[in-house]
Amino acid sequence: MSNRLLADQQITDMLEGVTRNVSGMSRGEHWDNYARIYMRGSNIPAFRNGMNVSMPFGPLTEDMSMVERIEVIKGPAGFMASSGEPGGMYNVVTKKPTGVNKGEVSLTLGSYDLYRATLDLDGKLNKSGTLLGRINVMGQNKNSFRDLDYNNRYSIAPVLSYKLDDRTTLTAEYNFQYVKAQMIGANYQFSRNGWADPKIPRGQTTSAPSLEPTKTNDHNLFLNLNHQINKDWSVTAQVLFEDYKQRGASAWPVVPPDAAGFMQRGISIWDTDARNKLGQIFINGEVKTGPVVHRLLGGIDVGDKEQYADYGAYANVDTSASFNIYAPVYTATANPPAFDHSLPVSERTGDPNRYVDQNFQSYKSVFVQDELRFWQEKIRLTLAGRYTYSVDRNVNPYANTAIESKKFSPRVGLSVSVDRNTAVYGLFDQSFIPTPGYDHQKERPFIPVTGNNYEVGIKRDWFDGRWRSTVAAYTILRNNVATADPQNPTQWQVQLGQTKTRGVEVDITGQLARGWT
Repeated sequence: MSNRLLADQQITDMLEGVTRNVSGMSRGEHWDNYARIYMRGSNIPAFRNGMNVSMPFGPLTEDMSMVERIEVIKGPAGFMASSGEPGGMYNVVTKKPTGVNKGEVSLTLGSYDLYRATLDLDGKLNKSGTLLGRINVMGQNKNSFRDLDYNNRYSIAPVLSYKLDDRTTLTAEYNFQYVKAQMIGANYQFSRNGWADPKIPRGQTTSAPSLEPTKTNDHNLFLNLNHQINKDWSVTAQVLFEDYKQRGASAWPVVPPDAAGFMQRGISIWDTDARNKLGQIFINGEVKTGPVVHRLLGGIDVGDKEQYADYGAYANVDTSASFNIYAPVYTATANPPAFDHSLPVSERTGDPNRYVDQNFQSYKSVFVQDELRFWQEKIRLTLAGRYTYSVDRNVNPYANTAIESKKFSPRVGLSVSVDRNTAVYGLFDQSFIPTPGYDHQKERPFIPVTGNNYEVGIKRDWFDGRWRSTVAAYTILRNNVATADPQNPTQWQVQLGQTKTRGVEVDITGQLARGWT
């Protein structure tokens, strides 16, 4: 999805329409802050500039003002370069300097009091053109069809790019996003009459004007060094540091709705501190051995992730079951006190009155891939593998244990060009995903999710390439999938043995007329 497409469709963040452009891709997020995207039966990870930035909660979904394009890969192909789900991944590529002096200002007004402004400045910072700069700034106020619901945010994303010589470029990028929104969980509706109770007002919420909002700060620093060894080979090294802080509360029923619709509301603190420290170095290029062309990729991928989440403090919103879901009055009759957010969450772990969940994850991986091209590149055979060593540790009031895992994940693919416009393909690959969290039934941290993927398909261009079609059929087996614990589904999770996903996808894209796709 190019920046032009995102602008044409007036998409402002990952949750506003990105998924409609890809078959089999759907949005599962309901809190308006961080994207939870599903594809081929699983929650696929969020990548940024080729690095897996996913957290148990977070990071913030990228505002499109800082996004150049969004790359979607189906199946675990992207796993070769960084850990990911067998269902696929999406990679957000942020805007970089182009070397062209230009600027753009946009103003957007919309329903439910949407007011949005963006600024994009790009150009050379010295006469020689060795130092380039770009900055994107955004500010937004947005309400909703839901009562009391809003999502106000601003962001700033400066980037500097310096050419050390003709073949070496260093790029430094800083992204900051701030969000102030209605408390988490207030978008849920509860009823004894099943899903989508038609008697509940469409805009109903369980929040109240006096309750504190949720505020989130997301800092992201990205450094990239690229060196072109020669016309066929290049090497890239990049690191990413992310600091994520959320301060707020979550709304849940204390007493569920009765037959008449009366319930008692409660809130619990939901503060999160999380950090990602990621690094990659990889080399890619092309060589020939007789009539065979080899396109090679190899590298190292390492990561260290930590999260502290405080769910401990609790307060009633109502003094009794007085809130009616069919005729809501949003007064907080119990007047709950504001929670104390002053200490960093990592410093609250010694307090016996707080439930602080701590997840620590680190991994080290090496990967290599060879795409062999035969018979004037009409037959393409891909052989690849990735070896990963990971350590997952979960600390909470019930446990303090760690799990070490090692896994080699292979990949084999074959693509054949039947004619100039048609290609058929088949592939088998595996994935290995370190998984944060704790299995309360087995009393251990989650073990990594592994997956096998089988896929066949056919691709064809029509009308001199103006139209393209793809038909794909796949089967995915996923082991150790986390799901709600039947004994306590609102708080705990367990890992299943195996799930199976099967599907057929048909994509047709093309140009109906000039400017109309």
